Amino acid sequence: MTYTVAIILGGHMNQDFHERRSTPRSRVFFGGEILIDADLRPVECHVKNVSNGGAHVVVQSGDLLPDQFDLIIRKTNQRHRAVVTWNNGRQVGIAYRPSSSRDEKWSLASMLQKMLSGANA
Repeated sequence: MTYTVAIILGGHMNQDFHERRSTPRSRVFFGGEILIDADLRPVECHVKNVSNGGAHVVVQSGDLLPDQFDLIIRKTNQRHRAVVTWNNGRQVGIAYRPSSSRDEKWSLASMLQKMLSGANA
């Protein structure tokens, strides 16, 4: 689905802007965490807007983020597997990815299972 949005640039409306997102985003200001690896501390972030397909987050430095990570939105207690679609320094656009068997290492359940099976061995 594509829809047209009027954008005001320099006091003039730009009717030619075409939104490329498949779902509209809602403006929010939620605290969040970016989980890169189980051995690393989470990266604090602010979620600026969300949709069913992705989000816009602000971090201290987006240059240090990998292309894929897990995003936890504290307000909604949602966890999303994310892939970076654009990075503008501190501001980062992400798309949510469905989990797959290849992403098993990112799954909390699989990490717990591995920990428990190691303890029982």
